[in-house]
Amino acid sequence: MSKVKVYFLKDVDRVAKQGDIKEVTAGHFRNFLLPRKLAVIATDAVLVAAKLQATKKEKEVAMEKKEIEKLSGRLAGVKLTFTEKANPQGHLFGSITAPMIAEHLARRGLAVEAKWIQLEHPIKNVGTKEVQIKLPNGVGANIGVEVLHT
Repeated sequence: MSKVKVYFLKDVDRVAKQGDIKEVTAGHFRNFLLPRKLAVIATDAVLVAAKLQATKKEKEVAMEKKEIEKLSGRLAGVKLTFTEKANPQGHLFGSITAPMIAEHLARRGLAVEAKWIQLEHPIKNVGTKEVQIKLPNGVGANIGVEVLHT
């Protein structure tokens, strides 16, 4: 069985990730990988282009991480205030959700996706709560959320 060295253009489950260089059987390459444009033969030119692309991607990741760390610093100490209708016991008629918090942060110029906001349950009571935000690349920040009743 002949083998060929290939460069993977996309992730292939249980075989390789994008950018990997592996040896696969010629039949697997010819019948599966090549028609689906998942891999190409790893020639010298392909390897040089792949190395340049990997370097470029590393720089982009470093820049993104720096931006996320800046955002984390800007989030530290932020306190949001929501005014909602509540009953006399302080239980809200609605609730404060992650998308609502993300929208409030966006109004302050802080671009945070709702999926990054770690709320186990929506906030349903009047009071102050600390909410954790898990940013990409393992960076985190905590913000204060104060809920007042009208």
